[in-house]
Amino acid sequence: MQILQETNTLLQEMTATEQRKFDAAVKNKIFEIEDCMKAEQAMVMRLRGLDKKREKLQEKLGFTDKTFREIIAMQSEETKAPLEQLFQQMQNNLDQYKQVSQSASDALSLNLHRIDQNLERLRGRKESNIYAENGAIKKERHSFTNRKA
Repeated sequence: MQILQETNTLLQEMTATEQRKFDAAVKNKIFEIEDCMKAEQAMVMRLRGLDKKREKLQEKLGFTDKTFREIIAMQSEETKAPLEQLFQQMQNNLDQYKQVSQSASDALSLNLHRIDQNLERLRGRKESNIYAENGAIKKERHSFTNRKA
């Protein structure tokens, strides 16, 4: 149960870091975004370590191929309730992390799009769209995110 609590706490930390990254992206604070990404890398390593501990513990207890829900169902009534509550907290924290992470990703994508538009303007092009008004694809454009540029 301690591994699950640690995982749950780590998910909360990851969500807070993603929120910081989102806020930094909205405010165009590049160095803060970079700091968040470094912190995320460290947290992902911690998450991997916790997952390996969980796998070893499951194997030791004979639950190798069982899901957490299946393991909970096999427990006594007095053990079930706290495990179900912890599992629900983890699900909620994971859902929240996914939402914040998607928002941060969208904000970063928008910033990259704006950079592309500005680079296109600097190159003297009036439009940075890749589609013509009739829906046909315009010939390849060179942009900040295009590695062939």
